[in-house]
Amino acid sequence: MFPSYVPNNLSPLSLVKTIKTSLALVFLLLLCSTLVESRHRNKRQTQFSSSIEYNAMSCRAYTASITDFGGVGDGKTSNTKAFISAVDQLSKYSSNGGAQLFVPPGKWLTGSFNLTSHFTLYLHRDAVLLAEQDETTWPVIEPLPSYGRGRDTTGGRYISLIFGTNLTDVVITGAYIDIVPDLRIFSLEHFRTFLLFWFSDIIIRGITILAPIVPISPNTDGINPDSCSNVLIEDCYIVSGDDCVAVKSGWDEYGIAFAMPTQHLIIRRLTCISPDSAVIALGSEMSGGIQDVRAEDILAINSESGIRIKTAVGRGGFVKDIFVRRMTMKTMKWAFWMTGNYGSHADNHYDPNALPVIQGISYSDMIAENVTMAARLEGISGDPFTEICMNNVTIGMAPKSKKVPWTCADISGITNGVSPNPCDSLPNKVTACPFPTDTLPIEAMELKRCSMKGGAELIVPTGRWLTGNFNLTSHFTLFLEKDGGNSDTIDEQGQIWWDKFYNDQLNYSRPYVIEIVLITSRPDETIDVNAIPGVNNISISDTVQKNVTMAGNLVLLVVVVGILSISDGIETDKFRAPKLKPRKYLAISCRNHSASITDFGGVGDGKTSNTKAFKAAVEHFSKFANSGGAELVVPAGRWLTGSFNLTSYFTLFLAEGAVILGTEDPSEWPLISVLPSYGRGRDAPGNGSRYSALIYGTNLTDVVVTGNNGTIDGQGQIWWDKFHNDQLNYTRPYMIEILFSDRVQISNLTLLNSPSWFVHPVYSSNIIIKGLRIVAPYNPVSPNTDGIDPDSCTNTLIEDCYIESGDDCVAVKSGWDQYGIAVGMPTTKLLVRRVTCVSPDSAGIALGSEMSGGIQDVRVEDFTAINTQAGVRIKTAIGRGGYVKDVFIRRMVMKTMKYVLWMTGAYGSHPDESFDPKAIPVINNINYIDMYAENVNMTANLAGLTGHPFTGICLSNVAIGMSVKPKKIQWNCTDIEGTAHNVTPQTCSLLPDGNEANAGCHFPTDRLPIEDLQLKLCTHRST
Repeated sequence: MFPSYVPNNLSPLSLVKTIKTSLALVFLLLLCSTLVESRHRNKRQTQFSSSIEYNAMSCRAYTASITDFGGVGDGKTSNTKAFISAVDQLSKYSSNGGAQLFVPPGKWLTGSFNLTSHFTLYLHRDAVLLAEQDETTWPVIEPLPSYGRGRDTTGGRYISLIFGTNLTDVVITGAYIDIVPDLRIFSLEHFRTFLLFWFSDIIIRGITILAPIVPISPNTDGINPDSCSNVLIEDCYIVSGDDCVAVKSGWDEYGIAFAMPTQHLIIRRLTCISPDSAVIALGSEMSGGIQDVRAEDILAINSESGIRIKTAVGRGGFVKDIFVRRMTMKTMKWAFWMTGNYGSHADNHYDPNALPVIQGISYSDMIAENVTMAARLEGISGDPFTEICMNNVTIGMAPKSKKVPWTCADISGITNGVSPNPCDSLPNKVTACPFPTDTLPIEAMELKRCSMKGGAELIVPTGRWLTGNFNLTSHFTLFLEKDGGNSDTIDEQGQIWWDKFYNDQLNYSRPYVIEIVLITSRPDETIDVNAIPGVNNISISDTVQKNVTMAGNLVLLVVVVGILSISDGIETDKFRAPKLKPRKYLAISCRNHSASITDFGGVGDGKTSNTKAFKAAVEHFSKFANSGGAELVVPAGRWLTGSFNLTSYFTLFLAEGAVILGTEDPSEWPLISVLPSYGRGRDAPGNGSRYSALIYGTNLTDVVVTGNNGTIDGQGQIWWDKFHNDQLNYTRPYMIEILFSDRVQISNLTLLNSPSWFVHPVYSSNIIIKGLRIVAPYNPVSPNTDGIDPDSCTNTLIEDCYIESGDDCVAVKSGWDQYGIAVGMPTTKLLVRRVTCVSPDSAGIALGSEMSGGIQDVRVEDFTAINTQAGVRIKTAIGRGGYVKDVFIRRMVMKTMKYVLWMTGAYGSHPDESFDPKAIPVINNINYIDMYAENVNMTANLAGLTGHPFTGICLSNVAIGMSVKPKKIQWNCTDIEGTAHNVTPQTCSLLPDGNEANAGCHFPTDRLPIEDLQLKLCTHRST
């Protein structure tokens, strides 16, 4: 049932040839890509009330659900046979458009099962695959030929939960897989789970991988590309008991004989936590060779080492042409580690003359802090590691660091701009370490827009297809590829029919091009054709008639003689997203006009002030608001500036390598009025004034601040010092603040060192904030550097962000005491998802304390908090008034916390003494669902208001693991009311344990309007 890796009729050499010629296996793991939910199916044909859409290398012609094969998602029933049966049945479609298997919401217990070619496994966002704890459901298979034995023992090995071999075009995408069995029930005779051997053309994107680190879960490497070629790993978050990414290619003599290197690998936008291992490891199993590895924009937190190269005598092979740039490391044992003495061997038959070659290792633009030892670089005596290059590397040492920060032996290379000073083997020479400028083939691979509609799609490729009449069917798509011109064309060649008409030669009515009969229960009612689903994406040229006639309950849509055009663009194209090329990006709106800041006198030397240039550019572009809008491009460079305003129908685009620097000159930070819902400055009264944000806008429509991972650095240290030294007369500037605006997008940027709050949309609506990396120091703490603060805003989406903050990562607000009550603008319809937070002194999600205008309908899901004071914090006080209600939080993971939950009615600061002591806040309907925490000091501190309890608190399926020295009393509860179900440790008496139905926790099933706002694929245009 489960084939071994080496069929009996294939020699290792022929297997290599087979793999090289036939393996184009694609694992596309987009665990965060669900766009539209689906809930309705029947047993005969998988159908969906609304389509699920996702990006993939290939779309499929056929769809089925695991329930069609007897699957039961109750978390108890084994679904191994159902998955095996489903794959077996769907494999029949591999040469006929392929098939996709949908796993709907539920907990699906299963043992190992195989995949097939031209196949998609799609997990709904509320679906969880659970690995069987029954050892018999994990068959034992032969060791990998490039390893010669099992990695844990000399025996065979257990098959992976999801397994495939000799496949072409495979996609795994969707939601959540829990694949790590309880090791207590397994002997380690065979067990180890690997991923990705001998593949080419692989995309791994948007993965969250979590394994316990207290205590360490052994060998839970995150992603292991092994003897693979042309691989892209991006936008992943990994907490691992071993290396987050481990690049391999076989072990000793077995890997040398197999001789399949890992090459052409890109790793970018990776966040890693690995206290006992490395962020990126190369080896130790590298005997087939590792070459051309490119890593950029990497964040390492609390990890043993940033980059680790591991090898030994007997490995043979090579590690060369390795390029790493823009890496940030926080709390590390070593920044760099190389060793030629990583000694474990497959057996005693390794060749002691097989010496590895380590050569051409480049590190550029790296920063680390709280590091015990800068580097441990130890080659092999007589076989040194060569051509090591380091450029622009700054390593901040821990208070108790090693006296000798560098250990170097048997290595050679050069450095430039490295601190602390490296060892003598790496002399200082003015140089720039290389990073390739070419594009790997995997970067140019085009993803398609696929849907989980059920039914089938018939594609008509480019060509001229002569046909007579044919019928359509239900749940069916007829898709015409472009003909090389501007349209997809149906030409009925109507001249002969027109001639018959004019010559009165017709015995029957002429045929229509397309005739669709629709059923309606509203006779004699006018139908808007363009409102019909599936028709609104069709435009018909002026030569074509659209007629709707009524015949009882039948509505006839008639399209007579003409051209059918499918609208272009990502906003309407349901099939294929255009290839993402350089200078393209997604935005709410594209612009007709574009220029560079250099066109307005900008100088990107990091010294020249560009405030006037930015102001001149915005003023110039404001004239184009009514003619397609404009885009200001900030190219690579360091662009010093003071505060400047934005304008409507405008995009500020920061190119890769562009850094906007906030000036340290106070004269370039103008004063503006305090916010009306606050009544004074947040730091100081300011006589009605406060400093303007670095990037500011008010009363705008359709404004975008985005980039290709460009950077905005507020250079906030001088402002933090003023705050600590009580030298502020006015409230510090924020980094980005948008007021009274509609249709706002802030995305794909790195934001550093804001003077105070980073991103502050206020009194605004229809806001998208996504793909931000926000970093401010927390040791020592940078005061009030909140990450994202939606304030009196409606319809806001915050997603796919990493925040490291001196205050709350996301702080939801709506005004302060009597001023907020008077303005009366709540924050409503807020969705926060896929956010990672590090905030040792504050919260992952805070609601308040400035909540006097009200906060309602807040939805948070798939949120990770690490080394953070509290997971969720609700802050209010007498005098605030307002409310916090209808808050829904689910699938939150927390590591190393003071509290998981914190609520307080005594968060007492007020703007002045005029607050109303009778203004009592209302806290009601707060839902916590499917939450997990470990290494926690105290579960919850929940303190409402005497006489005004916080009500409707609901906890369901919450598991909290305590630290080594936890508080004796785990729940502190006063003046609250609610229920709980399946919560550990046991809740307080004010949250009695009930059954799941009585607990009443819920998460909304509707979609917020902002989720349906479609972004367009934009391209820089010249004016």
